[in-house]
Order: sequence, then structure tokens, then C-alpha cells
Amino acid sequence: MLELLRVQSQRQPVILVCEDIHWADHTSSELLDLIRQSISERPILIIATFRPEFRLPWKADARLDLNRLSPGLIFVDS
Repeated sequence: MLELLRVQSQRQPVILVCEDIHWADHTSSELLDLIRQSISERPILIIATFRPEFRLPWKADARLDLNRLSPGLIFVDS
């Protein structure tokens, strides 16, 4: 996985999206942390989503907290 990201990031910037990391098992969490540690000099952006009660085991460079949509803001296309 690290080699794939390295090769791709030499060709063009990479965005890695990891959703619901609060459900990640130990091995997946270790892999994500390893990726995070190895990309400091590469054009790679990691976007990770997780529930508000989840605490990242590392410091994020940026964080955006989103609240639930109120019922009046939900649009249903019929």
C-alpha cells in the first residue's frame, strides 16, 4: 500500500479517503498511522471520517466538526 501511494504521488497528487475509521480494526489503524507517518514529503492528502466520540491516536493537521442536519435541511428528490 505504501509503495502504491509513493508511485502514484510521484505522478500526481493523491487524495486518500478513509471513511468511518472509528470501525477500523487494529491492523487497519496501524496501516493508516504508518501511511500518515510516511507521507510528510509527498503530495498526499488523507481525509478520514469518524464519529465525534472517536479520538484520533495522533494529532490531525486540520479538523472539521460537522453536526447533524436538522430535519428542515434534508432535501428529498422525488
